Amino acid sequence: MRVAIYNDTFIARKPHFGCELVMTTFREQLDRVGIELVGTVKLTERNPKNKILGKADLVIVNGEGSFHHNRRNDLATVSKHFPSILINTVFEDNSIDVSSFKYISARESISAANLNCDIIPDIILTSNKLETIRRNGIEPGNRFGHIRHNSGIRTLQRLTPFLQELCQYASVTSESFHGILVCYILGIPCIEVLPGAGVPWKTYSVAKDIESAENYLETGRNKINNLFENLHTFT
Repeated sequence: MRVAIYNDTFIARKPHFGCELVMTTFREQLDRVGIELVGTVKLTERNPKNKILGKADLVIVNGEGSFHHNRRNDLATVSKHFPSILINTVFEDNSIDVSSFKYISARESISAANLNCDIIPDIILTSNKLETIRRNGIEPGNRFGHIRHNSGIRTLQRLTPFLQELCQYASVTSESFHGILVCYILGIPCIEVLPGAGVPWKTYSVAKDIESAENYLETGRNKINNLFENLHTFT
């Protein structure tokens, strides 16, 4: 089976740790289940008829933090041209029809309610890199940090330096969706959640999901793994 990914959010010249982590984990999952990735369409391209998509049996549309306020309706247009699923997505105030997708899941509960779809947490819960750090354990310092876009622990940097910096802190506040998740996975207390960029409630939504779940990490991993193990059912 061959797949393509639409909305590859990692742009090397404008790095963001969360985007790099998401796309790395997509590749890890596809390798795990023996599915060929024929290519990706970058978020900057926004071409739902890109010829790369025609080489795949199934297109995975990575909604991530992009799908809100009708700013990325090309994400839904893909499904009108190719067999597609929409996963790993936020969703708010979009007027375009999404009924052509073969499957839809959202990464937190408010978006899932807006879409009336399954909740499958963000794919980074299955990151091999984060799991290695978690199993080895970290020895955080005694400093307090703030994960944010442009200052504090900056989200606008490559993944490895971000993680190296984050692990120096004993606790943090965060306005970053992926920052909250990484802290949860690594066991670094996030003592305050602040509104996220673009969709302010997304950070509160994922924090509530974590708090209300009996075992958010293990349950979420099982859901993600099961999704990728059953991608063939959508072709």
